[in-house]
Amino acid sequence: MMLFVLFGYLVFVKRDFTGNLKIRLVFSFLGIFTPVVTAFPLALGYSGINVPNRCEFVLDMSIIITAFNLAFTLGILIAKRIKEQLKEIVVLIMTVAASVCLMLDGFGAQDIKITEISKELQDGIYEDHYYSCKEFYKSLETYEKGSDVIISKEDFPTDIENTQNIILSKDPTMWINTAVAQYYGFHTISVLK
Repeated sequence: MMLFVLFGYLVFVKRDFTGNLKIRLVFSFLGIFTPVVTAFPLALGYSGINVPNRCEFVLDMSIIITAFNLAFTLGILIAKRIKEQLKEIVVLIMTVAASVCLMLDGFGAQDIKITEISKELQDGIYEDHYYSCKEFYKSLETYEKGSDVIISKEDFPTDIENTQNIILSKDPTMWINTAVAQYYGFHTISVLK
């Protein structure tokens, strides 16, 4: 974020962005409300406990783009307010602050999602998860059709990161529970409290 503030500052020093400033602030303000009109109605409409993946993407992208735009605009505002003789000192301070933030944020190459997923694939975590999910679904076939099935949380495969996990609720009327019950021919299915 500090890099975008610095970038906005340096761009303003080279070129005047005064006319675009109000438009940038309006788009940033609208960007903050993008999740409200795109993701939340869909998530709430499913009556689920989790936000669907496509909604997570909209949430993440709108937050990231809005934050970068606001950081860039902040850099422009700083450049407008700073006197000419202080500009080099401000650039130096923002560069040092950005460097310190990058060094101390605790985020390294091992935390990049592609690296995490590759490591999990090499370690066989996804393969093990697949087979445990397959066994879970096969175990559901052993229950009597038309019955009210109550399963224990311990029967579920262990959740892993970076993938969609099995989500059933205590509430048998939740849409996922209803869909699973219809598929297997159960009257209802729920998780033991």
